[in-house]
Amino acid sequence: MANNIYMTDMSPYHVPLAVPMMPLYGYDNCEDAAKDFDYMKQLYPKKVKMMLSLVEEECDKLEYDGSFMFDEYPDRVYLGKLADKIYHSLEFVKESSISDNSDWMKDMTEILLYNEMLERRKRYRGRKRWF
Repeated sequence: MANNIYMTDMSPYHVPLAVPMMPLYGYDNCEDAAKDFDYMKQLYPKKVKMMLSLVEEECDKLEYDGSFMFDEYPDRVYLGKLADKIYHSLEFVKESSISDNSDWMKDMTEILLYNEMLERRKRYRGRKRWF
């Protein structure tokens, strides 16, 4: 009999309201998240921005229901083939690199730094809002 008391309290009409999802990720709304991400992408080095436009173009082609891009664990082999395809279409970036002696490792370091900062900014905002 005691179990029935607890079972009636578990009615779906007595559950607390859900917490909005975006504040858990550090943003009040999707627009704020997109604005922050776009700002960080603006900071990318020039050649990387050109490369990013090709990456975004290929990802646009994959944005459909059932695409491997939305699999829980996208196939590493297919990702590698897609990266190769993008890499081979980067001739204009490679040609501009001949006259520009910038270090690719420095560019990659910047990208990794910006992405890591973006993730930590989301985490920090999430903690700040709830405590």
